[in-house]
Amino acid sequence: FFFFFFFQAEDGIRDVERSRGLGDVYKRQELYEIAYDDCDNIMEKVEKLREQIKEFDRRWARFEKIYVLELILIDKDARRFVLQAIELDSKMRACEISESLKGSVSVNTAVYDLLRRKFVALCGKINAVANSVGKGRDDLSLEILLAAEETCRTITDNKSRAMRKLAGKIKETFASLRQVFRKYSHCIELIDPELSNNQDLLTALVNFEKAWERGKNFLINARANKVLLEFSEHVEGLAEKYEAIKEKMESMDAEIFITIPSLAILRSLDDNNNDMYSIYYPEVQSNPKEAKAFNELKKMYKEMRRKGERHKVYNEVERAILENETRKAKREMKKLLHEIKRLAILLQRNKPSDWNTLMEIAMGIV
Repeated sequence: FFFFFFFQAEDGIRDVERSRGLGDVYKRQELYEIAYDDCDNIMEKVEKLREQIKEFDRRWARFEKIYVLELILIDKDARRFVLQAIELDSKMRACEISESLKGSVSVNTAVYDLLRRKFVALCGKINAVANSVGKGRDDLSLEILLAAEETCRTITDNKSRAMRKLAGKIKETFASLRQVFRKYSHCIELIDPELSNNQDLLTALVNFEKAWERGKNFLINARANKVLLEFSEHVEGLAEKYEAIKEKMESMDAEIFITIPSLAILRSLDDNNNDMYSIYYPEVQSNPKEAKAFNELKKMYKEMRRKGERHKVYNEVERAILENETRKAKREMKKLLHEIKRLAILLQRNKPSDWNTLMEIAMGIV
């Protein structure tokens, strides 16, 4: 007889880790209790976090409300000057229309001048805030515009085209600013509260500052005005007299920046006018060494004039400066040309920025 026995393995017998009896069961119960306790703590923390988030949300909403109100106030404050400028321009236009209906070509009333004065002062404030390209000057007054208008009335093109061009530029920039504010009056929302971001306004302010700064330096200052008038008249006369000078001025040839001051010095020697030096190179009078050299130069030129005809000597020296040729010149002429050129260089180096501005205006670059 054959007997066959079948054994069925119960659940858990083949586990890798064998059971260690009731002790192991108790340990598992402790772990479950700890896990339940931790779960309760987590739920409390989640609930606490939820309340904190709600509180944060309430406070953030209050902050946003205050922040938006502040932005609105900043926006209104930034536009305040522009709104005032728009209002002043509107009043100026009303005066202009009123006078034109009476048949007047220009407006010459105290009310109109007061409005223009306020408008220019306001433009200065806006320029100080918005002109991030230039200097942001706020000291440019109505007197500059009045001087420009006077220049246009009294100075003809035959006298000085350069001065008329500068005066015209001052009037033009004033009109351009008014035009910008007039455009904004139709839609104030077009204005960026950061005024320097308004490109049309910024461009108008940069041009306004540049032209009016030059007007203040050359139209308001009587001595500088006289020097510019004489200097520009001389430069324009040279351009008409010599085609080579005209071409060099148009092409901004580097040589012109030595030739023109040298010719200006020659003219000052001829008519004994020292106004140019008093502004651009006062050392000629205050520095003993330079004063001595300048006096010797004047004596040298006078001696040359004494020996020959005045106009003939002047024309000879002028041609020598223009041709920049000293090899064939006589010893006395060489010495004179050398001293004139030396003084021309010193004249430019003493106040280079001011001198370059004078040169630019005289050559019609405004």
